[in-house]
Amino acid sequence: QKGYLQKLSQEFRKQQKGYLQRLRKQQEVTALSPTFGGPSLLDDTGDYDAGFTESQILKSRESENLVAEREKDIQAIVRSVEELATIMRDLSVLVIDQGSVVDRIDYNMEQVATHVEEGVKELVKAEKHQKSSRMMLCIMFLFCACILMIFVVMFQKLL
Repeated sequence: QKGYLQKLSQEFRKQQKGYLQRLRKQQEVTALSPTFGGPSLLDDTGDYDAGFTESQILKSRESENLVAEREKDIQAIVRSVEELATIMRDLSVLVIDQGSVVDRIDYNMEQVATHVEEGVKELVKAEKHQKSSRMMLCIMFLFCACILMIFVVMFQKLL
């Protein structure tokens, strides 16, 4: 789109420069010729004034064609610029949307990191609790075994 618009703009400038040169030449001819006096080459009926030569009428028609062509080119440029403006607005909306998605992802990553740290702390705590529970179970088992041994020894002495 950008290259196309630049190419179109350059073509427009070239045509505008050529048009301005032709317009200057026409103004020079108008200044030198006594028959060119009015602002329009057409009379009231829409025909060219009889005081003009065939070459002057031809130049006039060429000028009118060039003006119409320039108008078409200008309209094409206007449409291109409007399309470009629409694309830029759409792109702006997409950038804003993507920015908010990135912000949400960043927030979620921070939350995950926090939850993982808390999970690690809970695992360490659970491991300590589990180890202390096993230790207590071993102590209780040994205590019960000792008491049982004492009863066994006392029962053997009684017999």
